[in-house]
Amino acid sequence: MHKIEETSYGYLMTFEGFFRREDIEEWVRDVSKQVGGRGSFGVLVEMRGAAAFPVEAQEVLFQGIQLCREKGMDRSAVVVANPISKIQAVRIAKETGIQNIVKFVDASNETEWEQVATDWIQKGIQPG
Repeated sequence: MHKIEETSYGYLMTFEGFFRREDIEEWVRDVSKQVGGRGSFGVLVEMRGAAAFPVEAQEVLFQGIQLCREKGMDRSAVVVANPISKIQAVRIAKETGIQNIVKFVDASNETEWEQVATDWIQKGIQPG
């Protein structure tokens, strides 16, 4: 399951569970419809309840990330809850060329994960 919510800083995108290619294709369609039209914006990606993305879903995920950049994403924070998800998220950021605008927050080590993430998005404060 995914959800896209508009916020004061941009968008909160929540991913939960296991994702097949079709699920990520639906997310890309939703990004296309719901994201943008407001200049530059930040994105908080909340993945604490998500499983690692299979390879076939990652290919489509790259398209969605690029679409967010084209629509104005200038900062992103990805919140994960396990080392495997973080490793995958870091690799995806590098492969999509967003490694300079994204920071990662490990919610298993950071109780104030949402504040840390929004501080990066809104103020450019590096996560500790």
